[in-house]
Amino acid sequence: MKLHQLVAISQGSKKSVQASLTNALHDLKKVELFNGFEKTYQSKEEEEAGKSVDVFPPESKKVQGNVNATIYTATTVLAKHIDRIVQQDEANTKAKGTLALNGKTFSVPVVTLIFLEKQLIDLLTIVSAIPTLDPAEDWEFSQAADLYQTAIYQTNKTKKVEEPIILYPHSDKHPAQTQMIKRDVVQGVWNNKKLSAAWPVARKNKVLARITELKEQVVAARELANEIGIDDNQIGGDFIQQIFQD
Repeated sequence: MKLHQLVAISQGSKKSVQASLTNALHDLKKVELFNGFEKTYQSKEEEEAGKSVDVFPPESKKVQGNVNATIYTATTVLAKHIDRIVQQDEANTKAKGTLALNGKTFSVPVVTLIFLEKQLIDLLTIVSAIPTLDPAEDWEFSQAADLYQTAIYQTNKTKKVEEPIILYPHSDKHPAQTQMIKRDVVQGVWNNKKLSAAWPVARKNKVLARITELKEQVVAARELANEIGIDDNQIGGDFIQQIFQD
C-alpha cells in the first residue's frame, strides 16, 4: 500500500472511529440495557383441604446490552485506526519531495509540502487582489518617494462671475431690459501629478505566474512523495489491551 492510499483510508476510518465511539458512549449511558432480572414465586402457605394456594408465573427482564461486547466493538475499530495513523505518521517522516527554489534544490518532507501548498493558495488569493496602475497613464517610479507618478499636467481652475446680458434693447417705448447671469471664467491652472503605490500589471501577472508554477511543482513533489510504501507497523491491539486487559 502507498502512502496516498493509506491517507485516503485513514480519512474514512477517522469518521468510523468517531461514530463507533459515539455509539458506544450512548449505549453505555443507557444503564437499563445492561441490567435485568429473573424471579419465581414460592408460596409460604400450606395447602389445606378444599383451599387452593396462590400461584404466580415467573417474571423476568432480559439483559439487552453487554459491556464487553460494546467495548470490543468500539475498540476494534479504534485499534485499526491507530495502526493506520502510526503507519501514516511513520511514512510521513520518510516521505520527501524535491523543490527547486531560487536556484537551489531542497528535500522537503511531505507534511511540509502539504503546508506549502495551502500557503500558496492563500498567496494566490492575496496577490490576485493587488491593485494595478491605470494603463491609460504613463508612469515613472520615484525612488525618493517610493511611489509611481505621472508627468505634471495642467487643468483649469474656474470661478463663477456675474455679468449682465441685454434681453431687450432700449427703445422709444421701453427702456432696455437686462439680466445678470453667471459664467465660468478661468481663474488659474492646477499643476497635477498622479501618485500610486499600486503594482504595474506586468509585475502582478509575473508574480501570479510564479505562484501557479511553484504550486504545480509542490503538488507534483507531494504526489511523488506519497508514492512511498507503508511499513506494516501495528500497535493498536496492544494499545487497547494495555487498557482493558483483566
